[in-house]
Amino acid sequence: MIYEFKIALIGSAGSGKTSIIKRLFSDEFNNKYIATLETEVKPIIIFCTNNHIIKFNIWDCPEKEQPFKCGYINASACIGVIENGNKRSVSYLQKELKDKLLSNIPIFTALNKTKTRPIDNIDAFPDAIHISAKYGNNLYELFLNIARQLTGLNDLDFICTINP
Repeated sequence: MIYEFKIALIGSAGSGKTSIIKRLFSDEFNNKYIATLETEVKPIIIFCTNNHIIKFNIWDCPEKEQPFKCGYINASACIGVIENGNKRSVSYLQKELKDKLLSNIPIFTALNKTKTRPIDNIDAFPDAIHISAKYGNNLYELFLNIARQLTGLNDLDFICTINP
């Protein structure tokens, strides 16, 4: 069976949204910060156990465009990215997650930049998955959790990805 999901990737500027996509899409990381200027959509196709295929259309929504909510409309789920140790990142995401367009979809929070820094911001989002876009830590676990919840297949596992 083929599943297709729109995922809104939101968070403050510099939280690592684009780095997450680059790591998933091409296993690359760029140490230079380059601001995303407009919403970008990246499809990631994942082959799974039991002949299931999942296509995530990930909408990388830059902070300046998030008030327009383009990536939120008809989203299947939302990933809120928090920069570890950045209080502004936490307050921004708390405010953004109150949007009505996100009220009826699953929200997953990812605490990024956790490999080399002490964990901070835990109180606001205790269920956040600790990830590192730079080192690739827990990214597939994050997307596997999303896939399992959206498909209802708790025994689903990823086999490989194909990126168009």
